Amino acid sequence: MPTLEQVGTNHYRLPGDVPIDVFANEAILRTFDEAVFEQARNTAAIPGVESIALMPDAHSGYGAPIGAVVATRNTLIPMVAGYDISCGMSFLQSSLQVEQLADWRIRRGVIQAIEQRVALGRDKAVTPVTRDRFERILREGAQAYPAEIRDRLERVKFDSQGQLSGRARQRGVDYLLQGFERVFPRIRDYRPVRTTTGVRPTLFKWRKNEDELSRRYEVIDHASQGADGFITIAGGKLSMYRLMAEETSDAVCRKLGHQVASEFLHELQSQGLQQPADRELVFMPADSDVGRRYLDAMGAAANIAIVNRLLLLAQVAEVLEEEFGAATHVVYDISHNLIQQEEVDGEAHWIHRKGATRAFPAGHPGQPRRWHATGHPIITPGSMGTSSHIQVAQAGARASLYSINHGAGRVLSRRAANRGLKQADADRWLAERDILVNTRHVPLDESAAAYKDIDQVIDSIAGAGLARVVASCRPMAVIKGA
Repeated sequence: MPTLEQVGTNHYRLPGDVPIDVFANEAILRTFDEAVFEQARNTAAIPGVESIALMPDAHSGYGAPIGAVVATRNTLIPMVAGYDISCGMSFLQSSLQVEQLADWRIRRGVIQAIEQRVALGRDKAVTPVTRDRFERILREGAQAYPAEIRDRLERVKFDSQGQLSGRARQRGVDYLLQGFERVFPRIRDYRPVRTTTGVRPTLFKWRKNEDELSRRYEVIDHASQGADGFITIAGGKLSMYRLMAEETSDAVCRKLGHQVASEFLHELQSQGLQQPADRELVFMPADSDVGRRYLDAMGAAANIAIVNRLLLLAQVAEVLEEEFGAATHVVYDISHNLIQQEEVDGEAHWIHRKGATRAFPAGHPGQPRRWHATGHPIITPGSMGTSSHIQVAQAGARASLYSINHGAGRVLSRRAANRGLKQADADRWLAERDILVNTRHVPLDESAAAYKDIDQVIDSIAGAGLARVVASCRPMAVIKGA
């Protein structure tokens, strides 16, 4: 680990021409590896970068660290927003009491109802969107929602003319259809039919318990083999088809944000606008033609992400109302991976957040009227099975460019977790805490052991005076896509 200068409680600085501030207590600081600091230094060397903040959940990513915040005046760095543009969190509050979900059988029923509504089904899992409406969402985001909802969104919409490339649109709307047309030209002439889930008549013939049957499957994207637009679902048995469909749809949905980032990455690399130490750290002037096009495309992708989360909330709310008669309302929605123009010390800066969230304290000039006196909610999820928290920023958040962490942060990569963790330990960890999961086994790369201790992460933020916790949420069930 490099030598760090201690600035204050849980606040360190990496010496250099561009200040790199690190927010972590001693326990969390030990989770930072050299790659995080190397990527931060590479980012600091980009022309126009004025300051960098590393959150306690920071870990190495593509080009720039995840859990990084970067301030510039007129420079845009796509990899400090990343591929998952406007990945974010929404918080839906209900009138349900914890006692109503104490019985695991009731929770299992809720999980299954949510899966059927959100995960699969022509008329249930997917909200039909015409091409015209899709174009309108690209440009207007959640502008059409009522004021009560708009007031609870970090951003209602980004200014965008929806100027995505045809390739990005293909990935956003017609990705599967155009891919299948290569091997099944008449696919558009056919209507998808939803299969029935929950009926497994062959179990009686085989005299097998469901848990004895293999559920392994894999979703394969053939882009690397020259067949971009074609995805294969291999393996899987019986009840896994619903989860297979969800993971496939997730793979398709990620294409839009990834396509936007990839196109500008390649364009800027071809122009030599990249950091010599890392070709993924491309950059551009915000007021250039390519800069304006990137902001337009990023805004369109973010608009889709915001509306998509609202649609998911609506589907979950319908389940809770139908199953329990529960009333629900949106508390807040916040994004993690964005570049936004904000004031810092009265001057406009481009604030890049990659795996970090906006944290405007009470009285901040950018604070909407609803939250002006209190500060807006900041949704901070824990790892799978650990508590999540609602925080509000403190005046000290200026030190971190008005930003805090977006979650717990990884200590193990997905590959390392899948190779090094034991399945029995991960399953037992959730079972001992009476937390249900919708998969037969806990995904090792999403298990608690793959992440930093969220309590230590929160302590790092509070001790540095960046934010404070106003509410905590203990998990009772987890729904995963695979």
